[in-house]
Amino acid sequence: MLMVDENTLDTLRQFKAYQSKIHGPRHWSHVALLGEKLAEQNNLDDSSKRCIKAFAWLHDLWREDDGPDREHGKMAAKMLRTLDCGLVCSLSESEKRLVERACMYHSDGYIAEEAYDLGLLEGIDMDEDVVITTVGCCWDADRLELLRLGCHPDPELMSTEYWDQLKLEARLLNKFG
Repeated sequence: MLMVDENTLDTLRQFKAYQSKIHGPRHWSHVALLGEKLAEQNNLDDSSKRCIKAFAWLHDLWREDDGPDREHGKMAAKMLRTLDCGLVCSLSESEKRLVERACMYHSDGYIAEEAYDLGLLEGIDMDEDVVITTVGCCWDADRLELLRLGCHPDPELMSTEYWDQLKLEARLLNKFG
């Protein structure tokens, strides 16, 4: 798997979702790659990139199966701090809060700016624009991965201006990656 240390992989292997062909490691690594590209396009710093990477690898970890599951994001937010692995331990307190919120609301149909305006991203000790853009990169990377299922991301649900430039790359990841 791409982009995480062995300690983190050992931790993730203990979860049922690790075996998933739809919501497992292949998907997580694609979300991480697409999120990193969105972060670069948005000139985000290393702190934001750590958050996006953690989101990518953890947002679906608590899924029980590949069917509809409205609670898996909330469970990811609740359980994130229980993981003893490099991916989580490398995050500052503010970064953990951001990843928790990004996980909690990732499948609720918000765009990042709307979630911020609704107060769903409160309590994160980072600049407002950084929070909105970082969460937006997380959610857009995950939504770009809908292409793996033959679904096109809804432009109304995309948070960053660059997401559209990565559609071809997302398709190719799922064709060859």
